[in-house]
Amino acid sequence: MRRSGGSLVRSGKYFVPLTETEHLAVDCADIPMAELDDGSRIFLDFGRRIPDGTTDLVRARWGNFTVLNDPGDGVFSAMERLFGASRDYVFRKREAALSLGTSTGLALRADWILARRSSDGAERILAGIFRAPTHSPPIPAPLARYAEGKGVAILEIDEGSGTLRDRQETPAPAEVPVLQTGGNRVFAGSLLDALGYAYKRDQQIPIPDALTEGGPRALRTDYSVQIGARTVMIHVGDLPSPVQVKLNERGMGLILIAGGDDRKTVVEKVLKGLDVPYASETEEFRPPGGEDPPRWALTLSAFRITSAGGTLYLVPDDADRGICAFIRERWNRRIVLY
Repeated sequence: MRRSGGSLVRSGKYFVPLTETEHLAVDCADIPMAELDDGSRIFLDFGRRIPDGTTDLVRARWGNFTVLNDPGDGVFSAMERLFGASRDYVFRKREAALSLGTSTGLALRADWILARRSSDGAERILAGIFRAPTHSPPIPAPLARYAEGKGVAILEIDEGSGTLRDRQETPAPAEVPVLQTGGNRVFAGSLLDALGYAYKRDQQIPIPDALTEGGPRALRTDYSVQIGARTVMIHVGDLPSPVQVKLNERGMGLILIAGGDDRKTVVEKVLKGLDVPYASETEEFRPPGGEDPPRWALTLSAFRITSAGGTLYLVPDDADRGICAFIRERWNRRIVLY
């Protein structure tokens, strides 16, 4: 009820005018009333205390009032009837997975969804409702927090008792490291640190006869990386073509980064220039047990990099920190945000 913006009134009396001289007085201790945010008022008269004729009169006089006599078969059936009697809310079974997020994606296979219709008929999903076997593990708290941040609550209802399952909060995992920002020069150095490369800054590289007419005799490069007998320079900015040719003739690698390059482009230029094996991929993470399809599944879009320190996953910094920390802790992935 709270998720729908409503409440359940269980005490006091509620008066509903029926005619100019008559009204219906409902004791909410005996007949609870659901008040929904769309203005719907629904009496849960499962004991049939309100006469049928009065029920018809209420419905004819007030379009936003409904009297429910039949709870159906179980809590989910009752919820379907309750929200089905409202003006704007929808409670129905869900067949397709509900997908949330991009860089870190969460697919939920809820048994039911609670949604609200707008004036143009579009639906906004408010909650995914799961039938929870008594001894099944709850959906992890980081996933619930992530879905809640996307505007969708995860509600698990215990099959045995019909009650809403409490979710125990777990200590927050350690923060996922993030590459430095502050311009592409700083960012490139932070990337080299994450990759585990030793480097020198602001090296003067001699380039005799680089240009035919008074060209520079030395080049100040932002980073110089020694890989065996080969030197790879990283330069932020532009270089004349003759300079690039001379460096290539000397067997030196050159990575040119423009000041306006986005971070993904910088990452790809550095990885290619250093001949670092990598793949751009989306990996899926499922709960244990082998259920197919699973109740939930996470996806992580990243650069998977093979480095001397092991496999590294570079993930865009718009990814959810909590989900990245959860994946790192549960599946032992080395994750860095860029």
